[in-house]
Amino acid sequence: FDEVGDVILTMEVKPYGEGGCKVFVDQMKITVLPKPVIHCPVQTNFTFTATPGLCGYVIPDTKLDAFDPGGLCDHIFLHHTFSTWGNMQTLKGAFFPVGITEVEWWAEACGSACHSDTCRIVVTVVDEEPPVFVNCPSGNVFTVGLYPGSCEGGAIWSIPVATDNCSVVTVTQTSGPPQGSQLLPGQYTISYEAADASGNTALCAFTLKVVDTESPLLACHPDISVNSDSGSCSWHSTVNRLSPLLAKSNC
Repeated sequence: FDEVGDVILTMEVKPYGEGGCKVFVDQMKITVLPKPVIHCPVQTNFTFTATPGLCGYVIPDTKLDAFDPGGLCDHIFLHHTFSTWGNMQTLKGAFFPVGITEVEWWAEACGSACHSDTCRIVVTVVDEEPPVFVNCPSGNVFTVGLYPGSCEGGAIWSIPVATDNCSVVTVTQTSGPPQGSQLLPGQYTISYEAADASGNTALCAFTLKVVDTESPLLACHPDISVNSDSGSCSWHSTVNRLSPLLAKSNC
């Protein structure tokens, strides 16, 4: 029926020929209701920042909800396509994961055969929480000596580990010598960067100080006695006559 409202359906049965049967007439009233109306959220695109510590956002209110204006039937049921949330009447309290999620709303009135038009919303949740280093010796200075008899030293340290609320973390060294390098005396800044899938980053930096702690080797002459120069009251040594026999340093 195209009509909305009460429609009288008349059925008439006439006998065949001119027998003695009467004409039978029956009527029934059919009430045709209009399509249920659904009021959609004011906006269709929503963007949220992920709840701290979670890989998604918990909806705190009803601003994502469609609603029934009422007046059509005693019972109108709202439905949405966000199946991971069990309450079909509201999205309040629902957890939306990081990324883009589309949700459709519709209303069902007076039985499952009467559906409203649908409205669609798009929910975007953005991860802005950076990774966290769990073992970064940030700001510490580590001092190491040289190899015995050498002007080089080296060090092995634990590569920092980072975790994230949402994704796998990639840790990359961004400055300083690679682990296990042979190093001259000096001070080196070692930096690492942790990055998650959303491009959020965290930094970890510490200092490696390589010092020369080995004393130089010096071999001197034993005590000597000399005569003064002829006609003089002093003695003049020859070149390098009193220089150490050996002077050596690892660096």
